[in-house]
Amino acid sequence: MAHLVVLSISLSTYLVVTKLGCEMAVTVPRDSRTVLDCDVLIIGTGFAGSFAAYSLAPQYGKGLCVIERNARDGGRILDVSEYPGGPVFAMGAKRIMSGQTAINALAHELGIPLEVVGEETELLKSRGRYYYKSTSSIPEHEGVNQMCRDVFPTTNCSKDGKSSTITGMLEALTALPGEELVEHADFATLLRWQFGEEGKAYFDAATPIRYNGGVSSAAILDRIAANSGRWSSTQRSVYPIGGMSEFITRMQVAGKAAGMRVFHSEPALAISTSRMGFSVDTPRLVINTPRILSSMDPLAFQGVSGNVAESVKMSVEFQGIVSVPWVTVTAWWNERWWEQSELYGNRTFTAVSSYDSCFREMDIAVHPYARRQNATRVVYDRGGGGTCIDMWRLLIGSGEEPASEQLIREVLKDLQQVFYDVHVPRPRTVKGFIFNNGGHIQHARSTKTNHEVLQWSMRPTPYTNFALIGEAYNIRKNYKGCLVKYPHYLTLDEVEKFQASPLDVAVCSVQKSGTTWMDSIISGILADGDPGVYNDGVSISIKFPLLCFCKPNQRPEEWLVNLMKLMPPGRTFNTHLSYDALPASLTASGAKKVYIYRNPKDTVVATYYHNIFLPRMQFNGDLADVVDSFVKDRFAFGPYFEHLASYWKRRHEDANIFFCSFEDLKNDFEKTVARLAQYLGKSLTAEQIAVIHRETDFKAAQGNRLLNRSDNDVHAGGIFDLSKHLFVRNGSVGQWKKEFTPEMNSKMDAWIDRKMTQFPELQDMKFVYE
Repeated sequence: MAHLVVLSISLSTYLVVTKLGCEMAVTVPRDSRTVLDCDVLIIGTGFAGSFAAYSLAPQYGKGLCVIERNARDGGRILDVSEYPGGPVFAMGAKRIMSGQTAINALAHELGIPLEVVGEETELLKSRGRYYYKSTSSIPEHEGVNQMCRDVFPTTNCSKDGKSSTITGMLEALTALPGEELVEHADFATLLRWQFGEEGKAYFDAATPIRYNGGVSSAAILDRIAANSGRWSSTQRSVYPIGGMSEFITRMQVAGKAAGMRVFHSEPALAISTSRMGFSVDTPRLVINTPRILSSMDPLAFQGVSGNVAESVKMSVEFQGIVSVPWVTVTAWWNERWWEQSELYGNRTFTAVSSYDSCFREMDIAVHPYARRQNATRVVYDRGGGGTCIDMWRLLIGSGEEPASEQLIREVLKDLQQVFYDVHVPRPRTVKGFIFNNGGHIQHARSTKTNHEVLQWSMRPTPYTNFALIGEAYNIRKNYKGCLVKYPHYLTLDEVEKFQASPLDVAVCSVQKSGTTWMDSIISGILADGDPGVYNDGVSISIKFPLLCFCKPNQRPEEWLVNLMKLMPPGRTFNTHLSYDALPASLTASGAKKVYIYRNPKDTVVATYYHNIFLPRMQFNGDLADVVDSFVKDRFAFGPYFEHLASYWKRRHEDANIFFCSFEDLKNDFEKTVARLAQYLGKSLTAEQIAVIHRETDFKAAQGNRLLNRSDNDVHAGGIFDLSKHLFVRNGSVGQWKKEFTPEMNSKMDAWIDRKMTQFPELQDMKFVYE
């Protein structure tokens, strides 16, 4: 079931999504419905459901069943064409970002061609005046700071060109103590209290964070902090050719090729417990299954009955989630008339925003595939409700019939008010949709954090093997802009607050790369080669705690990171976080970082044996499954090569990283440890290094319960299954040659060659395979 749990923080959370209505099937009497027995049931074929199906289909084949309430796949990802068979344009999600390594890797895996856009500029119209936001520098007199001074003069605007008023506002908001967020739980109220009515108006005009009211201040600020790196100047927009729906289509095709069964126009009507585990009713099916992954959003879930569904709906976490409606209207034109405006000039517009009317936002395609269509989203209202949403709802109707004359006239009027110096012609085609649950956030009355909602979604009912997946339940989106979905048992919020010291030593690594061995070696170095350090009664896992790990149901005061905060400087600890995900203090303080890596083939073998060693993972696969998980970049702490590159590319700019391979230690222990000791400020004799070598040798470590993590509590507690093998298992170089089939080896070689090309900065990192 571990694979299923991880999917609840799947790649779907990287996307901004939209939604259409449900195409209901005719319901037949229950005793006349087809009965299906499925090993796993996935509800919904949006991104979350499709990715889960794509991931599980190779393992479960025809035992995997998928139901979808609509006649089409994709959920809130929708691409439409002007005419049947024509090129498509995004009505909802339209792009990914260059820094989203996992979703970019998935695109490569699926064979989806991508177009990358360079500099992006947004035109802002506010109270009749025009300004610009850009990913690069723009003249101060044209920027958003000047807009603040000109249009919102009573706001505390930045008085120079070096600092950003919006950045200052966000910093002020995120620095507020928790009690202020409780007192001003509504985000709109918080903005007014902090910056005044004019300050809130400026914030609304200059940022994409626009809510009329009724949403949680704490949840919004957590999302802002989580996405802080996403819109940096180094990020670029990446557009899939064929639209975001290419992800859905290709994942569905792959899943069906593996044998999964998909049933459309079959909304879940009831979810109940049964003798097999669960019973799910649809209009024409009764499905019995021991496991369910549901990607239904809260709005759709409201109409589902049954004791399991009722248990979900009664949860305070569920009741605190607010569905935010979006409006999108797309138009196709005979010419790109906006490029004739003096406002366009020599800038490459990607968006126009104006809150002077219900126009809200206009998206202009600049990537070649969409630009050739002369298509724009002429209305994009993500404001979360209000009179504008109501107006568009009336004008758009169901969205299925041709656009009304009233809708076209309203669009033309609003565009003409923005582009005052050109004639806005009548569009060839107009299509509009209301996405009633285009996004999700927490209500101001919610008492739960975004992270608590995510944790709840892993097991939202008393019934095991039922989980909720998708954007609605992972409101936070990502961690520190890394866009890698880390396991839910990590204390990432507290890790970011951790204050490292220049005296601290952190061992950084991909899992199963020799972390414990390096811990033992550093322990000996810091003790000047005293063998007593290996027999002092203190386990190596206590001396080197894993910075971000916690046990299920553990109280926060017992979390390792919180215990470490109480320790004096000079702490030693481990982390599997990538460089980008490290707490800021660890990179800024001068703390020593020791990065150990291992050739990817032996890392795969070690990971396989580690998986079968952990009963709680319930891993039922084989070595081929682990090979596939690496090749498909599905690894607990992020893709293998992305992790390596995140550190390796910093080796010239961060003097506090020591690199060492597992094979370096195996092939020349004395020289490697001497270098490491010097880096740690120690000068050891050959005799002292020999002691460390003797005590940390794998045979010796296997017999030392303090190094081998063989304490009775971890075995009796079901954490490790010591009947399989010892924690310190093998430690050889080249075991992959005994374990891999020729097919596995060919697959790994192709993956390694591809990744070394994708990450040219790794070209001088050499792997030793035997």
